[in-house]
Amino acid sequence: MWQRFTERARRVVFFAQQEAGRLGESFVSTEHLLLGLIKEKDSVAARILDRMGVSLGRIRSEIERSVTHNVGRQEQDIQLTPRTKRVIDLAYDEARLLTNDYIGTEHLLLGLIREGEGLAGRVLAKLGITLERTRAEVLALMDSHGSAHASKTSPPKPTTLRESLPWLYDKAVATTKPKIHVIDSHTGGEPTRLVVSGAPNLGTGSLVDQLTLFRDRYDQFRSAIVNEPRGSEAMVGALLVAATTEECVTGVLFFNNVGYLGMCGHGMIGVVSTLSYLNLLQPGEHKIETPVGIVTVILHDTGEVSVTNVPAYRYQERVSVEVEGIGTTTGDIAYGGNWFYLVEGHRQELTMQNIEGLTDFTWRIRQALAANGITGADGQEIDHIELFAPSPTEGVNSRNFVLCPGKAYDRSPCGTGTSAKLACLVADGKLQPGEVWKQESVTGSVFEGSVAIVDGQVIPTIKGRAHINSEAFLLLDPADPLCWGIREE
Repeated sequence: MWQRFTERARRVVFFAQQEAGRLGESFVSTEHLLLGLIKEKDSVAARILDRMGVSLGRIRSEIERSVTHNVGRQEQDIQLTPRTKRVIDLAYDEARLLTNDYIGTEHLLLGLIREGEGLAGRVLAKLGITLERTRAEVLALMDSHGSAHASKTSPPKPTTLRESLPWLYDKAVATTKPKIHVIDSHTGGEPTRLVVSGAPNLGTGSLVDQLTLFRDRYDQFRSAIVNEPRGSEAMVGALLVAATTEECVTGVLFFNNVGYLGMCGHGMIGVVSTLSYLNLLQPGEHKIETPVGIVTVILHDTGEVSVTNVPAYRYQERVSVEVEGIGTTTGDIAYGGNWFYLVEGHRQELTMQNIEGLTDFTWRIRQALAANGITGADGQEIDHIELFAPSPTEGVNSRNFVLCPGKAYDRSPCGTGTSAKLACLVADGKLQPGEVWKQESVTGSVFEGSVAIVDGQVIPTIKGRAHINSEAFLLLDPADPLCWGIREE
């Protein structure tokens, strides 16, 4: 990576080592890197700070007050701390986001701001330096100085998330050992893996067109991201794509171990939380496009996320099917962004200890539905089976077990499944607009659900929380016989 550094960026690292040595430190920390940036006074980063009215002397004084001064060290080859290495990785990512083929001082500055938790990030935040404002200044400076500071394909000055992220990448995944930046989260126990960069080019057509292209041409990419050995049967992938309307901050495609999902409630909560982690989305209301329609999300100050889903409805009530080894089973067919068969009279124990039995039970139901030609509207496959029972938890209305398309169970209460359930409750007169329905999964995690009725349609809202698990770069090595994942379909 060092060969991609500009001469000034290399000098910044050298100055950072000098500053660490001056302060008697054994490693280069983020504050030393920031001191190195301001020591390179004529750099792009220094000019950006000046444009934002931030005195380089003020930054130095803030750092000097916060660090412990030890006996100076003479060594020049002082190693980077893990946090500083992460800043370098983030700087590389920022360079890619800005479509630059080099890492300059401006990218190092953006990396320091994004990392945020080190002393440098805290000092910059104290001085009012935000990620979005700095990105805007970087691009404004790039525009005013032409190719001296930008590649020929520099994007316009970003004002929103959809302009801050590059939707299209120069190369598809068939390159040698491509590097894919992903961030993992879990929502109520159910994992989501968001592809930040390194995805194939899906164009700018409708979300359905982009999904079709993804499925037809790049399905091996899907498998590589979510299947073993990099993923698991429970992993849901999310890919940011170009939205087709200006009201949406982004589009997103969801996929799992065997295929693609129209919508994903827990995944949407994970995507919003991850964009917040990246400082690309601020608390408030935003719209995100999916192949089945536009959803409205609210990122709360608490970190919770509310997802107002596409309209949900009960398609057919009390549909019976003869299931091998079980007998006659009766349930409702409902839509909540995906198709569900919802069963209450099943006499099954919805516990973690009974996962194997529940999986077998619901898989038999799904096979029976397919064998008997029982589908959703327009012949669409019912690929989710959902069982319900009273919750043993006080204050929670219901517990569920959801079998997902790839035969894995949902660790969360399932956002689209809860949406389908809410539609059935409304149809039965058991839930009124504005009432809260608490849905629990077999793992004990809970979503809060409610509905509004708009033009006669049930509009469900699901509220939950995701937590960031990890950030990594996945490598695709064509020499690896399992490069594209262990496919389960």
